[in-house]
Amino acid sequence: MVTRFITVHDGVKDVTLYISDMNVGILYVLAVAGLSIYGIIIGGWASNSKYALLGGLRSAAQMISYEVALSFAVIGVVMLSNSLSLVEIVESPSLFLQGMAGSRLPIATSHGEGRASFADDTARYAASYTVALRYVDNYGEVADRYPANPNGSRDGICGLSNESGRVTIMMPHPERVAMTRQNSWHPRDWGEDGPWQRIFRNARVAIG
Repeated sequence: MVTRFITVHDGVKDVTLYISDMNVGILYVLAVAGLSIYGIIIGGWASNSKYALLGGLRSAAQMISYEVALSFAVIGVVMLSNSLSLVEIVESPSLFLQGMAGSRLPIATSHGEGRASFADDTARYAASYTVALRYVDNYGEVADRYPANPNGSRDGICGLSNESGRVTIMMPHPERVAMTRQNSWHPRDWGEDGPWQRIFRNARVAIG
């Protein structure tokens, strides 16, 4: 649980934001699957033999050791899959992001593609004028490392715009968190539309 500043329609509000609200259903499945271990222990105890009881405890310990490794493997995938990243919208020519500069918002990230790399510092400097989105950490600083920066993109770049602002590219998925109900967690006062809904409204305004 991390406290961050995020921008909603009417200004900046200090909220407590869960970066990933994991579905506990997978934990329930793992817990139920592990009940068979108790049967081995109880069977050894019911035999009224300390040797059988020790054998049951040994078998139970062995099964638990297998389940721990399996659980970590499964839970790791569940936690990282379809998780949220924090991005900052910077001043850019993008028509889609008009009026959103300075916002720090959660956004859906499903993969590590879209890594920005540059041939040299000159190209990196030239691209800085068209940067529209950056990954940031919970302190609002540009994120250069995983997991705050899922793909290791230089300078946290995850969105770019051309000079006219008519073309905006980004690797995170704002359409997957545009509605409030699409977010795993949200402040109670967000209403029906999430903050990312504004990029679609900006597009409609630009079309005329």
